[in-house]
Amino acid sequence: MVESWFERDAVNAGRSGNRDLGLAQASDSCRRKLARLAGEGRVDFAMQEDDYFDPWKATRVATFWFLRLLGQAHGDLDLAVRAYHRGIVAARRGAGEEYLANVVAKRRTYMRNHGAASAWAFVFARARFADDSLRSADVTTRVARVAALRQPSVQRRFSRPD
Repeated sequence: MVESWFERDAVNAGRSGNRDLGLAQASDSCRRKLARLAGEGRVDFAMQEDDYFDPWKATRVATFWFLRLLGQAHGDLDLAVRAYHRGIVAARRGAGEEYLANVVAKRRTYMRNHGAASAWAFVFARARFADDSLRSADVTTRVARVAALRQPSVQRRFSRPD
């Protein structure tokens, strides 16, 4: 949300000419590094420029990139969040504090449901109910439900397979 406001086709160009793409706002540097890692066989996925606009693929990039930064930050979550926005070197020098504050505020509002609009509170409550029902289901049912959610063209049946 902080990166792209969930705009899957987001493109932001900085003064330096850098372009951040998609939901994860993958920078030129990030995209070059991922291409190099894929070419070396060090990651199990390769991305084309259009792939950064695919929400599933962009989420994978964001997760991979953040985990990479978290490792570089030796588990310091705040440093990794700042590094996601400014790079690890700049974050170690203190850059990215405003970005971190924005992430923390969004997490408090939307993930912990503190001070959110009533419409979000309704969505949050429904998601919690769905999450609880998934947690109480057996493994076979959970896998079937998650698979159905990932394939919108298939009629969703949440009954246990025979």
